[in-house]
Amino acid sequence: MKNIAAIIQARVGSTRLPNKIFLDLKGRPVLARVILRLQQSKYINKIIIASPDTPQNDIIHKFVKENFPAVGVCRGSENDVLDRYFKAAQESSADIIVRITSDCPLIMPSVVDGVVGELIMRKVDYAANVLGRRTFPRGLDVEALAGSPRFGRPRTCDALFTPASGNFFYR
Repeated sequence: MKNIAAIIQARVGSTRLPNKIFLDLKGRPVLARVILRLQQSKYINKIIIASPDTPQNDIIHKFVKENFPAVGVCRGSENDVLDRYFKAAQESSADIIVRITSDCPLIMPSVVDGVVGELIMRKVDYAANVLGRRTFPRGLDVEALAGSPRFGRPRTCDALFTPASGNFFYR
């Protein structure tokens, strides 16, 4: 079986809705809902939270370690989401990386598995349900990338091509 890691990009400093990943959603924080749903995937066997290394975001590390000890936490620059993402991907040593955002508590394991399954079946480097015309509602976005980026962080990347927009991988 392939080593398939989901990397959840998480931070508490959202400008529109600070701490949204810890808002209560029927008795559990949003971030917990995302993790619990990803744990239902038939492909994902590792989950890593990529969060900023600022004191404000220490709560993410604490929450994950207390509630989901099997989930990894990789921390990096607050201002460089690309660096955080690539650091987490490298540490995962995964054959396939799945990118998920922390504010999508309704992410469907079946949708995640559909994207990962297509990547495996078609033997391609990248698969997503957000390319071109949107095929799923917002909140169900999934991107999968074959091979952990062991080559290191890209040397150049402008604001339009970051993991936050997803465009970096299909540039």
